[in-house]
Amino acid sequence: MHEQAIKIALRMLEQGIDRDQVLAATQLSEADLAANNH
Repeated sequence: MHEQAIKIALRMLEQGIDRDQVLAATQLSEADLAANNH
């Protein structure tokens, strides 16, 4: 589930959605995204 949330979050960011909104919607932390943003 966590891995899928990260994939969704990265896709949202690619589409230009605000980072804070992405973090709130996915309940991920900044560290989660940073660790998985290859």
